[in-house]
Amino acid sequence: MIVKVQVVSERQDSYMGKRGKVEQTILACLDLTPEGAMVNTFDYILTEEERARLQGTLQGKKLHLVLIDIGPVFGGRLRFRGSILESAPTTTKA
Repeated sequence: MIVKVQVVSERQDSYMGKRGKVEQTILACLDLTPEGAMVNTFDYILTEEERARLQGTLQGKKLHLVLIDIGPVFGGRLRFRGSILESAPTTTKA
């Protein structure tokens, strides 16, 4: 699923996992999809590659995300995984 979002905040998260300490960069995203946008913000986890390239530069930016995995975290908040599209998809109107 591809969604257009605005990054509301960017934060670091760390916890102890089964294989040791896990550190992640989390983006809080506001869905800007014109047709049926989500009412609440959601979290997106940057991949290691995205983190190395983009960490600290995304707050306030508009992005297109390819979302491939969704799961609940503490308190029932939704957290998504996927990838950031480098260029916005083009749409043609008939």
